[in-house]
Amino acid sequence: MHQIAIDSVFKDNIKELNLSDFLTLTFFIIDEIYKEVGQLVERSGPKPTFSDSEVICLNLVGQMVCDSEKAWYKIVKKNYLALFPKLLE
Repeated sequence: MHQIAIDSVFKDNIKELNLSDFLTLTFFIIDEIYKEVGQLVERSGPKPTFSDSEVICLNLVGQMVCDSEKAWYKIVKKNYLALFPKLLE
């Protein structure tokens, strides 16, 4: 599995991340890990347009930011759609 050297990159600036940067960082970490473990999941059918890494990222950050899934969805759709352009309805 890949090691992700986040400490050296963000050590001094991690407290200053805005939500957009935090979503990007969280997605990157999840996607790097999922590239390794996601291969264990076999699926039939077409490739989904919204990745598992995106789903996991939004769920994880949403749990930290908001008590309501509907409210979190509205926040993401209104403010962060550029980060998740294929956001599901």
